[in-house]
Amino acid sequence: AKNNSQFIAVLVGPGSRRTDLNQLAAKANHRLGRTAVIIRPPMSSIQLAYFAADVVIGTGRVALEALACAKPVISAGVAGYCGIVQQKYMNKLIQCHFGDHGAVAPILTKKLSSDINSLLSHPNRAREFGKVGMKTVK
Repeated sequence: AKNNSQFIAVLVGPGSRRTDLNQLAAKANHRLGRTAVIIRPPMSSIQLAYFAADVVIGTGRVALEALACAKPVISAGVAGYCGIVQQKYMNKLIQCHFGDHGAVAPILTKKLSSDINSLLSHPNRAREFGKVGMKTVK
């Protein structure tokens, strides 16, 4: 968000620490001087959020649902970082539940930011990852 004035992160879902998350989002937005982080409650039709997204970051079911919506996915979860979901890594990603039960590296801000910017800077490539992901899920 610091280097891309159009970037907005929307976090959707439940959480026991929502108050903390809202405070962190408010601090980040204040520091940036704009709304760049939005916290939303769970949605009954989460696919609407996926369809609106340029990139989805998630694990397990989130990754599969986003791929089914033909969205490029960055796999990062409680176990660590797996990166941009690509066909050549699909078997490994499935085995580790897209970062929920295994990962290739720890989550680093610099790597996550780099992968997000890579997908946003190359929309045709991102679209292709999404299409391949949708075919794989189907």
